[in-house]
Amino acid sequence: LLAWQQIVSRLKDAETGARGYIITDEVTYLEPFKLADDELPRLLMEATKAEAALEDGLTADRFDAIQKRLNDFMSATQETITVAQREGGERAAELLKEGKVKHRMDGMRRVVDERLGALDNRLRGLDTDMKTNLTMGGRSLMALVTAALAATGLSAGLLLANIWFKTLWLIG
Repeated sequence: LLAWQQIVSRLKDAETGARGYIITDEVTYLEPFKLADDELPRLLMEATKAEAALEDGLTADRFDAIQKRLNDFMSATQETITVAQREGGERAAELLKEGKVKHRMDGMRRVVDERLGALDNRLRGLDTDMKTNLTMGGRSLMALVTAALAATGLSAGLLLANIWFKTLWLIG
């Protein structure tokens, strides 16, 4: 989840930096764009590896589509920066008003929201599976408590009962 959130953050930073450069003509505003350009491939790989750990991770086709969207966004942003460098901020601002960069950014936000939703659903499923397993394990633990009460007396049984109730409280 964190890698996907970092991807969105880097994209926002790249877009904001490009806009800052276009408005001010200050090269320092391009640093977030350069950072995003350097980090996005790594962040996408991290997100993909994290999803691969889940049963329903990204397919190769889906990964390629996301990578293409990332590249399209960065290319459109780079194109706007290049226009600002060659033709000035006014012409670049016209490009921004056309909405090409915004459209691509919105597309990336939708992709990331989709991936975060899929991960959240999968994690909820894992949480339910874990609760089910712990509850079933709790039944076994209760049987163990009953046996401990019968075999060793009250103190061991109370200790195990305390553990059992704390476990159920944690997963409840």
